[in-house]
Amino acid sequence: MTSGMSMNLLASSAALLLWTANAAYAAEAPYGGTAAAIPGTVQAENYDTGGQGVAYSVSSTNGSGNSYRTDGIDLEATTDTGGGYDMGWTTGGQWFRYTVNMATDSDTSYFASLGVPKSNIVLGVPFFGQSSDGSISETYATILAAYPGAASENQVSGGSLDGGVTLYYVGDATMAEETQLGVRYGGVMIWELSQYAAPPNSLLTIIQNNL
Repeated sequence: MTSGMSMNLLASSAALLLWTANAAYAAEAPYGGTAAAIPGTVQAENYDTGGQGVAYSVSSTNGSGNSYRTDGIDLEATTDTGGGYDMGWTTGGQWFRYTVNMATDSDTSYFASLGVPKSNIVLGVPFFGQSSDGSISETYATILAAYPGAASENQVSGGSLDGGVTLYYVGDATMAEETQLGVRYGGVMIWELSQYAAPPNSLLTIIQNNL
């Protein structure tokens, strides 16, 4: 299964968060507009757009590679073969998010190559849906109320909610699959409980039943 994810690389190899929403976090988007393919190479300087607290979290801006990106975030020209930029001045607790498209859920070789233990990889699962550009967000409960049968899908459109714009989310069956995948790693992180939908379409119950 191919799914849109954001990869949150924490300095000092603390943990790796894979964001498994079908749409990016509000205001966040892949740098250049296209998610990096996994398996493949994710360039450190191509962290997501969205700014402090959304695409990255840093305590200071020390970068000198401002001709590539203008936010001043820890980039410098690299001496590696092929040139380009690298990321420096990182400290514990800082993080950067990268949106990627994974060709297969079962392939963990990429993360192993980063030296990240499987137990440190956590899948973030959303209890909300968003438009493709992240400008509109609705809780899962709101989507279910507006679209009968939406629990069996991962996107809806054409109704009265938000003018019929397409909303992307994680439905019941996909949530079960994502939870089972998370069990093979370091578990799941719910984003967030305040957007909980009551039974019979409780995503929390689906997660509990698949742990």
